[in-house]
Amino acid sequence: MLKLEAKSLLRPFLIFFVVLASLALLMLSLNAALTGSWTSGLSIGNPFIVPSVIMIGAISALRTPTWLRLGTQMGVTRRQLSASFVIIWSGITVLMMAVMVLYSQTGGHPMTFLAELGYPGAITPVVWGANCLFLVLILLASGLLGWLFNAFYYNANQYLFLGIVAVVAVVTVASWNNFVTGIAPSDSDAAKLTRRLASGSLTRTLPAGEANPWLLVGLALAVVLVLALMLGLLMRHLDMKPSSDLSGLSGLVGRHVVLIRVALAAAALLLLFSGAAFPTKSIGLVVLGVVFFAPMLAGK
Repeated sequence: MLKLEAKSLLRPFLIFFVVLASLALLMLSLNAALTGSWTSGLSIGNPFIVPSVIMIGAISALRTPTWLRLGTQMGVTRRQLSASFVIIWSGITVLMMAVMVLYSQTGGHPMTFLAELGYPGAITPVVWGANCLFLVLILLASGLLGWLFNAFYYNANQYLFLGIVAVVAVVTVASWNNFVTGIAPSDSDAAKLTRRLASGSLTRTLPAGEANPWLLVGLALAVVLVLALMLGLLMRHLDMKPSSDLSGLSGLVGRHVVLIRVALAAAALLLLFSGAAFPTKSIGLVVLGVVFFAPMLAGK
């Protein structure tokens, strides 16, 4: 199963890596044109976190049904399937983390994601280690969410489940601008909480000398463990007979892929020409763009 899963992920992630490399080269070229140097004065963070998280979640949601069908045909047990899923997504997330860390090193002032979130301490090798682990856990959580989406879909009334998803999507779109503009300012409650957590405290922002990079890592690990527990419970009740309908989200998207892409394109145009704030537009367009191309990359 691992070999089949790895082969099915090769094409989408190679394309994604090429896109990331092209964007990185573009940013470095613009800096060279403006400053006369490729890296002088350039502080490079982690601009690919959001598209990478969305990409992994989308591909996981679309690929899981195919892997489940193959598993039933090959007589693979639930435990073996679950183990192969965890191994393949752990490998992908480690690779993605390595790409992002290498990219952040290309500038004159490398920046960790923890520092972007508000970690105030010195950037030591230990902090870089915590940063790498934090990135892996965030990306792994996204992969598990894509898998969990299908597991819920299989175990629930499908029409009720899709109705709930539709309601959540409508509420998210309706409140997106207020949400983004509410958390974007540096003095917002969300920003203050993020800085506290990044510094290593739940109650106050610790000074540089007391900062601890491991709190966010621990919280991310807790999220991954909760998702894994939920998946374990849902997988136990999954009908793994060869005759079972395991098309899941992949089949749903495959049947309506043109309609979904038209809806996404229309949503992107409405967002682009709306009166929404710039952060709302930029984040929203990134999300819509990655979701638009995800079925194509997944072979749907």
